[in-house]
Amino acid sequence: MMLKRWYVLVAAVILMCSACASNQAAKTDINAWLDKPAHVQVQAIQAGELSSEALVAGYLARIERLDTKANSVLSLNSDALAQAKMLDKRIAAGEDVGVLA
Repeated sequence: MMLKRWYVLVAAVILMCSACASNQAAKTDINAWLDKPAHVQVQAIQAGELSSEALVAGYLARIERLDTKANSVLSLNSDALAQAKMLDKRIAAGEDVGVLA
């Protein structure tokens, strides 16, 4: 169920957004990932090149920056970062978390 919510959040954010991050170095790195297709992001997470937490944080920053006027994102999961961090820990422990992570 948690994985399904994560997938829905990521899918919604991918459709709704287009650029931002907190500092210049991270901005360049995360923006490159935010603009890639979801299947490429999943492969990077599985390979350890990208964390779920960083990806979710990037999308949340993008929403915060770009959706202030349009308000097109009606609801965000307030636990999204915590869930992504937990997912990263499960991946690091070698747990099979399914095809989306």
